Amino acid sequence: MSSLFLYIYQLLKERLALTITLFLLCIGVMLLVVSKIELKEDLIQMLPEEKGDKNAHQYLESSKFTERIILNISAKDSNTVIPDAVVEFSDYFVDQLNLKLNNNIKSIEYTANDSLFKEVLDIINNNLPVFLTEKDYASIDSLLTKDAIDKKLESNFHTLTSPSGLALKDFIVNDPLGLNYKIYQKLKGFQLDDNIELYDSHFVTKDRKHLLLFLNLKSRPNETVRNTRFFKALDDLILKETKSN
Repeated sequence: MSSLFLYIYQLLKERLALTITLFLLCIGVMLLVVSKIELKEDLIQMLPEEKGDKNAHQYLESSKFTERIILNISAKDSNTVIPDAVVEFSDYFVDQLNLKLNNNIKSIEYTANDSLFKEVLDIINNNLPVFLTEKDYASIDSLLTKDAIDKKLESNFHTLTSPSGLALKDFIVNDPLGLNYKIYQKLKGFQLDDNIELYDSHFVTKDRKHLLLFLNLKSRPNETVRNTRFFKALDDLILKETKSN
């Protein structure tokens, strides 16, 4: 075996020009191969890609949900319920996010969209028959009797003359007999989590100890380097603001 290497050595030594040419050619081929290598900042590619996992991979790569971050804001003392203080801090913290991390955040959702809510109500008011079933029509008959109408109008009068009348005025004017109420009840079925409700137009848990912020990022989930920098900046901001408040 050693004689083979000695023979190759002697052969190359005698043909120095050819040796240098072959060496440079090998270097050139390796550089060409290296230039074709593509680096991907995608942690999803590290997951095992078996037959049954292909759909999961496609979902993770295309889903907008993976571009969303949920922040949970709560009081330092988990037994303390001070929803107004949590709401006040969330408003301040959102301002800081928009000010300092605006380059990475597309939008922040943490309050109810009143205009969208009104739009949904207008659609129901203008297209009520579309949403009603035969059962609904049967129950509506009982709301159209003279006694039921008198009772409802009296209830509306008391509501309008009470402090809550200002907020409920539009509901009563658009639907004095409360025919839309059944549709509103049906819409509750689209609620994803029964533990989430609105407090001062903010998304909070029913015990009012936690407030949720939904951050939509400008970066894609596979932009690992950019996302790493963002999360570092987010952690620093959270640490700074929670210490000072």
